[in-house]
Amino acid sequence: MPVTEALDHVLEILRTTELYSPQFDAKDNDPHAIDLVEDLMADVLRGPSRNEYVLSTKNLQQVSSSVITSTSLHNVPSQITRAMENEEFWDFDIFELEAATHKRPLIYLGLKIFARFGVCEVLKCSETTLRSWLQIIEANYHASNPYHNSTHSADVLHATAYFPCKERIKRTLDPLDEIAALIAATVHDLDHPGRTNSFLCNAGSELAILYNDTAVLERHIAALAFQLTTRDDMMMIQHL
Repeated sequence: MPVTEALDHVLEILRTTELYSPQFDAKDNDPHAIDLVEDLMADVLRGPSRNEYVLSTKNLQQVSSSVITSTSLHNVPSQITRAMENEEFWDFDIFELEAATHKRPLIYLGLKIFARFGVCEVLKCSETTLRSWLQIIEANYHASNPYHNSTHSADVLHATAYFPCKERIKRTLDPLDEIAALIAATVHDLDHPGRTNSFLCNAGSELAILYNDTAVLERHIAALAFQLTTRDDMMMIQHL
């Protein structure tokens, strides 16, 4: 019973939209909770970090042309090839690939999965363009995030690619549906700051102000994905 009550208390705290508010009133005036919230608030409001995630071309991570041209399915190092051997299976080990690629799994797994689904043929783009797009997307994930990083994106991409191969789902999707799902999985946490929407709104972040506290991260991620895709012909995987 004490464990159940404690879990209920935790869930009650997590449900509130006031979790990261400066006026958050911890139950029973818990000093530990109050200290934690104050530290979190101080961290997000400190110095230039308030402007860190505003959508702006000056904040976009760049990828050098030498890096873009060096990665291909035809010259993948052997240890990375081995790490991707069973990517079609559910028990695929994303962390093995993360280690083999030095925390750059998205470009390699993306190239293999997108090739398996014939993305270049359907979208009528070259492998070079797809490669450039995957690398700029991966560069704009935050490697410092313990969870919302490019390894997480690659993991979600793997899971998303697993289901359309099942017969019951295959009958309901056309190739564009499958590719849309793969692209969405690839970009779904792009430039994620490692904070929740509630945190950003209650902290008064620039992103929250930009999107009027409404679906802040979702709007930012979608907007940035389009911006990265359309700003340069070498990234344009689909010409609209």
